[in-house]
Amino acid sequence: MAGIHRNVAFACLFVAVLSAGCENSASLSAGLQSELGSERSAACIWAGQSRNESVLPLLVERLDDTDADVRLFAIGALKKITGLDLGYRCYASPSARAEAVLRWRKWLADRQEAKSGG
Repeated sequence: MAGIHRNVAFACLFVAVLSAGCENSASLSAGLQSELGSERSAACIWAGQSRNESVLPLLVERLDDTDADVRLFAIGALKKITGLDLGYRCYASPSARAEAVLRWRKWLADRQEAKSGG
């Protein structure tokens, strides 16, 4: 339990640093791809707070993360940005999560196609 509190505290600190002026997409992308789960979690939180649509593909990839906290914050960010959850549950079985991730990937592809006029 202490580990969760430490991770949440680190995530809040990371979000505070990002919000202090480093909120560009590059630093957000780097956070979402960090080797540290706490940094990935914090970046997911910040993506949702900033409603940064440029990192939607990275958030969808975080739905497959090995860290359950990262998955939780990723779907939270996706819900804030898109208003959708597409049936994704962060604590579902790996196969159920995989099916939902496929729905998210299809949603992204359809969205990209619509934007490009296809």
